[in-house]
Amino acid sequence: MVDFHFSFCYTVFMKTNIISDKRFTDIALLDCSPLHEPALFDAAFSLVDMARKDKISACRSKEDRCLSLGVGLLCRRLLKRSDISSEHLGFDADGRPVLADVPAYLSLSHSGRYAMAGISSSPIGVDVEIHQPESIPIAGHFFMPEEQELLSASNDPTACFFDIWCRKECMIKRDGLQDLRELSTLSPRGDACFYDFPLDGYSCVCYGSRNITPRFYSVPLEDLVNLSGTGPPL
Repeated sequence: MVDFHFSFCYTVFMKTNIISDKRFTDIALLDCSPLHEPALFDAAFSLVDMARKDKISACRSKEDRCLSLGVGLLCRRLLKRSDISSEHLGFDADGRPVLADVPAYLSLSHSGRYAMAGISSSPIGVDVEIHQPESIPIAGHFFMPEEQELLSASNDPTACFFDIWCRKECMIKRDGLQDLRELSTLSPRGDACFYDFPLDGYSCVCYGSRNITPRFYSVPLEDLVNLSGTGPPL
């Protein structure tokens, strides 16, 4: 594993006013595998907005549709808990989520069976990636020399590869599209740093200011579907 992990997990119990809390960062994870059950998928699908429905319908595989729906459910949950109307949500030219006219930032991800969403009072990028050893050879094309050295020295090259890859994805999501070969995950920019969260068989990362206080938690799908995101936070 990459040796600069900083992992922690919080359970959140109160709705937060993101405008008044400048350290606020809420990151939620959802296991989307139950959405493969048709009745549950239909019930969840009815809760998301039309823009998300369109994204889901455009997905070619059942797995991708379930993951896209999971992202939509988490996004809906985080906006509700932050007292932000979904009308503020849009996407920029690069496909990144944007909250218009609100001092808040949103980042989305999905991989394997998990969807992940983060909302913060300052710019963030979040990413989750399932560990797949067959991806490692592309490191020679996309990793900087010092990252390749770290990978070569690792006792767990698969986990190390995806720890680095997640960081690159997070940097792009936070700061905009860039050449992966010129992004060093060993040298975060400005006051930014990486926050890692434990998830067996996956890399799960947030990239944001050192001044934020990330709260990371898993949401049961039944809460999102049955309570429509209005019940007490986990």
